[in-house]
Amino acid sequence: MQPILDGPIMSEEVKEVIERLTNLDSDLKWRNDDFGRRKVAAYIGQICLQALVEAAAHGVDKIQWNFSYPTAFSQIQNLSFSATCRSGIKDACENTDFTEGGDIEIFSESEAVAYYFNKLNGGKANFTGGAICIDIGAGTTDITVISGAPGRVVFHTSVQYAGRYIFKPIYDRYELFNGENFQPEYRQTLIDIDMRRNSENYIKDLTFKSGQVEVQDVLLGCQLAVAGLFYYLGKIVGALHEAEVYAENKIPHVFVGGNGSRIFKWLTGGTDVKNNPVLEKMLCDASGLEGYKNFYINLSDQPKIEVASGMIIDKPKNASVFFDAKRINDELFGGDPALSNALMAGAEFTQEGKNFAASDFISASDVSAGINVKSLVWRYRARRRKRRRNCARNQRLLRRTEGR
Repeated sequence: MQPILDGPIMSEEVKEVIERLTNLDSDLKWRNDDFGRRKVAAYIGQICLQALVEAAAHGVDKIQWNFSYPTAFSQIQNLSFSATCRSGIKDACENTDFTEGGDIEIFSESEAVAYYFNKLNGGKANFTGGAICIDIGAGTTDITVISGAPGRVVFHTSVQYAGRYIFKPIYDRYELFNGENFQPEYRQTLIDIDMRRNSENYIKDLTFKSGQVEVQDVLLGCQLAVAGLFYYLGKIVGALHEAEVYAENKIPHVFVGGNGSRIFKWLTGGTDVKNNPVLEKMLCDASGLEGYKNFYINLSDQPKIEVASGMIIDKPKNASVFFDAKRINDELFGGDPALSNALMAGAEFTQEGKNFAASDFISASDVSAGINVKSLVWRYRARRRKRRRNCARNQRLLRRTEGR
């Protein structure tokens, strides 16, 4: 591997990318194979070197290194990522006049995004009344729940349900918006690049295209995907309220960042969204809590900068308790280390013959031991039986009509 040659940041010109498709890799964050991790190391090493060049050009002589990772990382992925970052710094410093003496801090993305929204617009009371901060990336949505006065993080998590699922109805019919089809082998990568570059133009065109039935169906599919995410958020808040760690009796306001936050403008035909009655109802129904008279969804003005900004922004005055991983685990899970990165199930499941509720939390060891989500299978079978009954009924009616 040659980091300078093999780890560049690709141009967003789609035509240039197409010419280099044979040497293009994407979604490296989740690669677990040996060669994939070497590519990750080459990429991070290149970024570290470019950062030092920028620092030198601006007369900087001391570096503070900050890195972030999704909470959905396993412990092994987290350790590997940390080691790769430190190795990238070491290699970059050896090729420059900088020393490795700079501080290194590694944040979870859910923590960093909460810091960013806490200082949004210089406000000191963004989280009054409770809040959910979400960063919707391509592969993961990082979630942070804040409660109390002054606000503090009571739970954070990360789920691999994000932009690629939420935008899937659009990606599947992408020709409706950009007028062309990409070759199947690299379709996802090329759409990701094209969307980053041209999404604002496509959103502007929605005003004229949203009258088409095909476009309406696509946007309805996206609305359903986002509603599912908000229902899951509501389930989390309801479970936290029942556990008495989310103190408010109303649903929280929602702060949204990340590239995936652009989906909200698609849903409204290009206009800004401050509230959405469907998504508000999802939160209320799932959590069992009341809504606000003026419930709002606060979208980031510059999607994608939230995590980076959150790592370097001034911390809140109550920083020692605002994000305290040990306190979060103690309050919710009694200090059980196995549940430090637990997920809320979101669906009823069984394990070793025991039944568990959708609001129960599961750990990595639970998943390894094996869980069975019977409720989803049952619902599918119930729908299938209903379709069969309807089909049989229609056939009987058709035969009677033909007989007459």
